[in-house]
Amino acid sequence: MTSVKLTRIVEISGVLGAAVSVFAWLGISPALTAPSPSSTPTPAAIVAPAPAIPTPTVAIGMVKVPTVIGVKEDQAKRVLETSGLRLGKVTRRTVAGGAEGTVVAQAPSAGQEIRRGSSVDIVVNQRGKEKREDD
Repeated sequence: MTSVKLTRIVEISGVLGAAVSVFAWLGISPALTAPSPSSTPTPAAIVAPAPAIPTPTVAIGMVKVPTVIGVKEDQAKRVLETSGLRLGKVTRRTVAGGAEGTVVAQAPSAGQEIRRGSSVDIVVNQRGKEKREDD
């Protein structure tokens, strides 16, 4: 995708030299424009490039997968739904060192781009034997 640049126009009336000095002091190199002969005369304008507007990095219809590792299952579901995704398969597994009831793994991983409405599978830490639930 291409960046879009805007132009800021500042009207100067009567103090062109002082304004150019101020812009130069601010690090803006002005480009002076004069009114066209066919139009009504207006004060000269200083045209300075505006900062580039950031462009989206995710294609339309795609969303970046948020991280849900370390949060409770119900909170993970809310985070995914807020991002336009669904909670997929939930696998419960005993994992040493993780807090019981928290997400210890997810697929796809955080930061990947997937279609809006897609499912994200999670593994939730639990005590006892392993089981799998389908949403």
